[in-house]
Amino acid sequence: MVEDSFGLAQQVFKAEHSLIRVDVYHESSLTFSVLNAFLATITDSAIGIAPSYGPKCIIDTIAFSTTTHILVIKLSKARQSKKKSIQTARNLLHDLILCDPKRTKYAFQMDRLAAALHFDLDLRINQAVDLLSAKRTSTDRHSLAGLLEVLRCESNLNKAQVTALFKGGEASDTPTRITATQAWAAYQASHLDSMSKRLGRIAKINTDTIGETVLGVLAKTARDANRLITLKPTRVKNEVDGTFNRSKANVELVIEIQTSCKGKVTTLVGQSKRINGRAATIVLKNPLLDGKICSVTTIGREVMTSAETMREDVILKSLQELGTVPLPPVPIDFSSAKTLNRSQVFAVNAILSNNDTNRITLIHGPPGTGKTTIIAAAVTSFMISSSHDHTLWLVAQSNVAVKNIAEKLAIVDFFDFKILVSKDFHFDYSRHEHLYEKIMKNPIRSDDPVDDLVATGRLLLGSRVILSTLMAPYGQSYVEDLRSIFEISHLRKRAVFLDTQYRMPVPIANFISRNVYTNRLKTEHPIKALTSCVFVNVPTGKEEKKGHSWMNVRGVSTALALVRKFNKYGKSYRIITAYDGNEDDYIILSLVRTGNLGFMKEHRRMNVMLTRCKKGIIILTNRTLIEGKASSSLVGSLAKSLGPKAWVESGQVPRSNFYPFPN
Repeated sequence: MVEDSFGLAQQVFKAEHSLIRVDVYHESSLTFSVLNAFLATITDSAIGIAPSYGPKCIIDTIAFSTTTHILVIKLSKARQSKKKSIQTARNLLHDLILCDPKRTKYAFQMDRLAAALHFDLDLRINQAVDLLSAKRTSTDRHSLAGLLEVLRCESNLNKAQVTALFKGGEASDTPTRITATQAWAAYQASHLDSMSKRLGRIAKINTDTIGETVLGVLAKTARDANRLITLKPTRVKNEVDGTFNRSKANVELVIEIQTSCKGKVTTLVGQSKRINGRAATIVLKNPLLDGKICSVTTIGREVMTSAETMREDVILKSLQELGTVPLPPVPIDFSSAKTLNRSQVFAVNAILSNNDTNRITLIHGPPGTGKTTIIAAAVTSFMISSSHDHTLWLVAQSNVAVKNIAEKLAIVDFFDFKILVSKDFHFDYSRHEHLYEKIMKNPIRSDDPVDDLVATGRLLLGSRVILSTLMAPYGQSYVEDLRSIFEISHLRKRAVFLDTQYRMPVPIANFISRNVYTNRLKTEHPIKALTSCVFVNVPTGKEEKKGHSWMNVRGVSTALALVRKFNKYGKSYRIITAYDGNEDDYIILSLVRTGNLGFMKEHRRMNVMLTRCKKGIIILTNRTLIEGKASSSLVGSLAKSLGPKAWVESGQVPRSNFYPFPN
């Protein structure tokens, strides 16, 4: 027997549409004739579906829609109902709708629905399409923005009504009229002209082909995740500073402000100007009424974390049979688009090995061979496989090296680390600005007062991976045979050599391999042209003493001319000094000395400076010096190997038609 029946006037689209008939049944009253009458309204093979869920995320209502009719079914709570009428109804649902291969089913969160059908009702579904998989951007699946991206393809969309329709999600207190309209919206979304190609590319969910064990794990994991999300508060009362700025900002946020003026509650629209951790500065669009601000309440659940989003994506892809549940491999688990090469795998295995011979492992990594890549692989593997009381220290000989390790860990979405730094430590995130906000909370200053273990624990916040610089052995500058761990002979004999570099163009890498690494360094790089290395002769430049350093004014002028060229063509570049170990696409290297070799005679430092480029390097120097006193140095040998064609005169650089590399 029908519980309710009414006409629904849709407001999803601005265009007029005839009243949609809605019939509401309890599943115990569901019969073949009821379902057959609904199926007779299908004009094509599509059915829109929308559920609502109870307080424990148990599915309690499911609506099926065609363009003119909506069938709403109220469900019993028991998974295996003893009532024959309910079991008969579920069998009918299974056979006539859910698992009828001739019917394509559409829902906005089909992954959650498919999991709930199995977990709560022991039902399967096939030919099921997740509409939110048609999103083209990375907007949150649970956000209104993601939903609107799917529906906004229609020019006559009523945005305000859609926002109100889906604002409550699919919660237990969702009125029947809302659930019915959501199902109708899902049906309509499947028929938008702009969606046809996108929907055709989406893998369908067919849980009737997934084994019971696997489907059970996926459904249980999805249920647990959804229950945890519902536990997040929807209203949070915040601490507030009453000195609000009244200027304008960018991101809208609705807040409730209670003033002390007769206890009146006023809702104002504000914008978040700055966010730092759990603190935010809110700028109001309209003037605040006179009176003291007593409270500010944040309305709405906290967005999903990266881990929660990844878990949901794994479940969705598994239901679509686009992948399997990833199990941590042994010993390497490194989520990088580029797989590790053989020498890198050997290095990571050595790091993680429990063999006595690998208690201390040296890894010799020439420039560009992926030292930070194997560090990240080792860290992620260690954190997955090790006991929770094990810790990991990552130490490096320079601030730049520590920064590079931190960046690599952030790139692979590992942020559970702390960096022990000195007071004047500074990160330069010019290459990875998007990582700065995520990493800026990780440093711990070494001069921060720490009185006891409890205070130390507060600083670490549970992080088991610590990064810091490693000082050279005290007195090494004065005692030549004072060794660091890198000079111990028996460890050096067993050192793992990373034999493939990916950073430098082939001509530079081949030279470095011959002259520094006895031809052991292989190269994988697309740039093979000799023009990737250019020498600029600055014959009239002269070094001048400035404090404890040297400066070449003519060299500076030439470097600035090159900078203007790179800026004009939108190239990413860096000017390298004797103390800069950073890398970039293009490197400008200024060797300011014209009479004496200076640091050019330091083989190790020159090796670092010459191997910073990814696409090309341009070296400003004095040709007479390079081909004379410095001819046996590393940079002199490089110039000799490239020949006279590698040289240009500094007078050519400012010319409008000059650019050192193929554009």
